[in-house]
Amino acid sequence: LHFCCIIIDVLGDDTSTSDHVVRLLTYQPGSVFQRVLHSRELFFSAGQFVAKLDQTLKGFHHPAYESYSSLWELRSAPLLRKFIFAVREEERKHLVEEVLHSFEENVLPSLETFEK
Repeated sequence: LHFCCIIIDVLGDDTSTSDHVVRLLTYQPGSVFQRVLHSRELFFSAGQFVAKLDQTLKGFHHPAYESYSSLWELRSAPLLRKFIFAVREEERKHLVEEVLHSFEENVLPSLETFEK
């Protein structure tokens, strides 16, 4: 699997243990998913990639994740409600509310049973 890498700073630090507004990464060639034709082949390829990533990370553990919390975690999805104001169209706001409600009703109760 190929991913972009963090560029070290002038002092030789990779800045991975500190907070920064900007972090410089190596260039990863390709196209953004939303800007390409969504074909069956693309979804199949994406599925293969995610499966390979899943297998690669299986068994990976780092102590920092025991106390780590982020808005990007599934359990934090309900917190996204505070950002609905950024959706301009009422129809889409309603859709976001529906999805969050469905997520809370159908996914959150089972979250602890999911593989981590």
